[in-house]
Amino acid sequence: MAGIIVITLTSLIMGILLSVAYQYINKSNQDVKNISLMLPGYNCNACGFGTCQMLAEVSLKDADIIVKCRFLKEDKIKEIKEYIKSIK
Repeated sequence: MAGIIVITLTSLIMGILLSVAYQYINKSNQDVKNISLMLPGYNCNACGFGTCQMLAEVSLKDADIIVKCRFLKEDKIKEIKEYIKSIK
């Protein structure tokens, strides 16, 4: 009987942890997608990150890196930086 209770409680705790982890990962993916949609989408590698999505992923950690995109105008850079600031 005690074994069943231990397994049940362990399963419940693991379920809660997985749910929290999924919400965190899903939010991060949505943020990358939103930033990617603000980028030109040329995937030209001029910034050094290969694709616009990779630049978006890195910019979540360092918003100033977004200036490496040669095709972004100053107002779009400001918009992306404000978006990143708002989600942190």
